[in-house]
Amino acid sequence: MEKSAFINVRVDATVKKEVESILEFLGLNISTAINMYFMQILMHQSIPFEIGLKRPNKELLAAIKEGEEMEKNGYKDVKLYSQEEFEKLLFEDD
Repeated sequence: MEKSAFINVRVDATVKKEVESILEFLGLNISTAINMYFMQILMHQSIPFEIGLKRPNKELLAAIKEGEEMEKNGYKDVKLYSQEEFEKLLFEDD
C-alpha cells in the first residue's frame, strides 16, 4: 500500500514528547503508530478502544452509601477494605 497522503495535526508539545518517548521504547515512531491506529479502525470498523467514563459499579455505590450512613451514625459497625478489595470494587464491571 503506497503511503502518499499527509496529515497535519496540532497536539500539545508535552504530550507529543511523552508519546514519542513511549513509542521509541516500543521501537515505533509516530507515523508508524498512526498507521497502526488507522489499520485497526479499518479492521474493526470503529475506534479500536472504548471511549467513555468509568462509572462505579453497584457494590461501590453501596459502599459509598454505607460510608455516608456511617458518617451520619458516628462510624458504628465500620467495614474496612484492603487496597486490593477497594480496587476490585472500584474497577469491577457489573
